[in-house]
Amino acid sequence: MTMPVSGLRFEPLVDVQARNLAEGQADVAIRGGVFENTGFVLGTVSLYDPQTGHYFAEIPVPPAMLRQPDVLTGINHAYSGFNATAGSVRYEWGMIEPRGQADLAMGEYGMFRQSLYQGFRLWERPEGATVAMDLEAAKSSSDGTVPSGDHDFARLAGRLQLRSTGGETNLFAGYQSKFFGWPNLYTPFGFNETENLQTTLFVADHRQRLASGEWRLGAYWRRNKDDYEFNRAVPGASNPFQHTTRTQGAALEARQAVGFGDINVRAQFMRESIVSTALTFGRYSKRDHLSSPRRCRTRMRLRTPSAGSGRRPRAWPLMTPIATARRSRRCWKSLWRRGHRLRVSGGGPTSSIPGPRRCRPTPR
Repeated sequence: MTMPVSGLRFEPLVDVQARNLAEGQADVAIRGGVFENTGFVLGTVSLYDPQTGHYFAEIPVPPAMLRQPDVLTGINHAYSGFNATAGSVRYEWGMIEPRGQADLAMGEYGMFRQSLYQGFRLWERPEGATVAMDLEAAKSSSDGTVPSGDHDFARLAGRLQLRSTGGETNLFAGYQSKFFGWPNLYTPFGFNETENLQTTLFVADHRQRLASGEWRLGAYWRRNKDDYEFNRAVPGASNPFQHTTRTQGAALEARQAVGFGDINVRAQFMRESIVSTALTFGRYSKRDHLSSPRRCRTRMRLRTPSAGSGRRPRAWPLMTPIATARRSRRCWKSLWRRGHRLRVSGGGPTSSIPGPRRCRPTPR
């Protein structure tokens, strides 16, 4: 079945590395980065998985509900992205039309795929205000092109959309289950490995247009459950690798046109947690993040001392958006009073400014 990541296989700005098939697991890289450095934005909110970047693309939204994605890099990514350094893929909600679509496909290796999408116009006013809904159910299964390369996917999703001449609100709920196997899925030891994922997503997004600008507000809740099997022939023989991650977030964007251009403001809060049978060696299992242009987005340029001076490069605040740094809530006091370890990029090789170790950048 098609997923938001399906169309990225034909996008020249990104590189999609697939396990089994792109809809099974997709590692998306932008501009020579790696999948851990790529973010995903849905409407206003930035989606994230605290366990691994392998699951960033687990978005249970039918492509029929979305517009064509935009690949954000540079300053556009620094403004809209979150916890990613290479770039972001941004999806916008599409307008619901009273239409339906049914797909049925059969092929080699026991492949069987079916999906049903239907959009409804529930209420409409002459001045342009509408209330609409769309629903989708999809399922796909196959024995695989190689032994132990089978898959079994299913997805249910629904959306309510309220539109007027000045704004749009989207309320979405979706659930997706995916089982797939592949020889040497993660390791090179010759075992037939499997992944079993269940992803639930709720999103509320509002966009309001003004005479000379707009503002947007969004919130989401996401849960991803993962059960990885190292050797499917002997289930449970190795350490059970079962994880449940939960993320909740809210974001606000605003744009106002002024005489010399546009003023853009964005802020996002995110809370994440993980419960795992294997990832138990860290010092914490929950984190809060707050990103905003005023407090956690730092624009700095390295000033390099003269050769042979032996002095360390200093960072001087400038208005140029050279670098972006985001900090967890526990690190704010140390960030402002004693400095922090910042990754500074743009125009040259990546550099760093030392800071206290206990407040080092958030690990993945």
